[in-house]
Amino acid sequence: MSKQTYKKLIMNSLFCICSLNLYCQQDLFNLDFHSIDSLNFQWHVSQLPMMKIDSTQQIQGKYPLVIFPEKVNRNSIHSLGRENHPIMLNLHQAFQLPVGYENDTVTVDLHIRPIGMNKIYLWVIGMNLHQELLRTGSVILSNKDEWQTVRCSLPLKDVRHLTVGIVGHSKRKNQFDFLPSKVYLDRMVIRVAGQDIAQVCRSKSLSVEQMGRLSGLVYENVFDESDESILQKIGLQNKKIIALGETVHGSATINKYAFEIIKNSILYDNCRLVLMETEMGVGLKMNLYVCGQSHESSIQELMRDVAGYLFDLEELESFLVWLRKHNTVSTTKVRILGIEGTYNYTSNALFDYMYEFYSEIDKPLFYSILKGLSRLQFEDVQDVVNQNKERLVKWMGSDEYGLFVDVLNGIIRMNNDSRTPEEYFYAMLNRDFDLYDNARTFIGKLLKEDEKVIVYTHYKHAQKKESVTGSFPYMHTMGSRLVAKFQNDYAVVALTVGCGEILTRYNTDSLCVHKLEESPVHTLESVWMRTGLNDMYTPTQPLGDSVYCIRSIGNSPRWNKNYEYTNLDACADGIIYFRNSLSGNSFRRFDINRLDKYRKRNRILNKLLSN
Repeated sequence: MSKQTYKKLIMNSLFCICSLNLYCQQDLFNLDFHSIDSLNFQWHVSQLPMMKIDSTQQIQGKYPLVIFPEKVNRNSIHSLGRENHPIMLNLHQAFQLPVGYENDTVTVDLHIRPIGMNKIYLWVIGMNLHQELLRTGSVILSNKDEWQTVRCSLPLKDVRHLTVGIVGHSKRKNQFDFLPSKVYLDRMVIRVAGQDIAQVCRSKSLSVEQMGRLSGLVYENVFDESDESILQKIGLQNKKIIALGETVHGSATINKYAFEIIKNSILYDNCRLVLMETEMGVGLKMNLYVCGQSHESSIQELMRDVAGYLFDLEELESFLVWLRKHNTVSTTKVRILGIEGTYNYTSNALFDYMYEFYSEIDKPLFYSILKGLSRLQFEDVQDVVNQNKERLVKWMGSDEYGLFVDVLNGIIRMNNDSRTPEEYFYAMLNRDFDLYDNARTFIGKLLKEDEKVIVYTHYKHAQKKESVTGSFPYMHTMGSRLVAKFQNDYAVVALTVGCGEILTRYNTDSLCVHKLEESPVHTLESVWMRTGLNDMYTPTQPLGDSVYCIRSIGNSPRWNKNYEYTNLDACADGIIYFRNSLSGNSFRRFDINRLDKYRKRNRILNKLLSN
């Protein structure tokens, strides 16, 4: 189909879509917390809380919303030492302000009763049209067990993205502390220039101006020719760092084509490093496999390690097998590494990794390291590794030794930041810094001047500007930090889907299929669905300084908040749209406790100790 035909299709589809007021109920944004159902809740939640409407009391003529700790699954070893789960309170909502309020102020009043909380804040954030932070305002609430009203104000000069949120965490508890931690929410009032926020932000729809810009876009199927450079097709062949940002996790379709782009870039554009949003320890095991340093059958154990990840396992395994074969015939090996600083202590991938280098000649040294890894004593392991560099380089090689040290440093930094509920809360807010710092480290040490790296993460992490509805109260995205570091060498391609299914997380030990809801008419996915387009790439530059709405689903769907308003031209270089998403599996259970790995590690350690 010709480009002119595509333009005609889009023109016909766009102009049959009229502006629509999507919300007509009295409480447009659920500011009085009257509803917790999936359609009307409206609030984003970074940490999914347990909550209910408390019908046992009335506050100002209505029942309040109460948030409380989740119940402990006592059959999981993840519950050890966590008899009292902390509340990680994080509710926030973003508003798109129209032009005309630059000289005004927003005031936010909140009626709330916190019980057993350590710190709790009312926070207001203002960003400009380009998603650049302008200013923030916050107020700390009293820890007293009583109803209180607090106010926070913020000047609106140049503010077009307004985000309001409530954040906090409960006090650290021991197993004998039975006093409940709870947060009661009555209502919030947001006024802009003295007007209710619902009067100011009445409509969420594509403007005529935006429709006109969409109608002028050029679309191209970049997957139609397999023997050409995809990066050259989309004009990114001169970029050193290309981030692939999927707008939804758990899509086998996105996984498939993301890996196709990576393979194509390895073959035609000198890509020599692949960084993925996965645990650093698992990344080291992946790298051993693709570089041919572990047995071919180790792929089976590796797939069990990642069974709880939101990847399609067939697509991931196929890619790793392909990369291993490629590296056997290539003069320069391609590495694959994880940049996620968190550590899964049940699979304990670092133990498996180090055991691959085990030597009887240096048994005491390896026993000391393996025992420390088994007990998650990372600082002790770090000391041993630093003191025995020469001996370990002999068995591991200088490259693997350097990677192991970098991974240890990344894990220790994350662990040190999250030892208490308060530290964990803020560590999760700083997660993108860890992703950035790990990526920066690997790029700086492993990539030569003429080589490329592909970074495969969620779009929220990859985007060049700050996330409007990301981890609240505020974070610099991984992408914004990479732009600051590498400037024009960094590019972002978003990957999104129109309809279909994804695999997502509903329980601690299983992944289930989730049918994507029909996109609201004001989203780009809805517009593209009406055109009949499929597997198409379009650059973002023609979109200009306008805000668009696209899908955004992370570890699990967040009720009706599965979309994000964003300036695509400021945040990405291009978008690839797939009409239909396949989930790959309808259901996938995984062993969250991995007692088999625990027993295996003990057998190895006992054997080394006895010999």
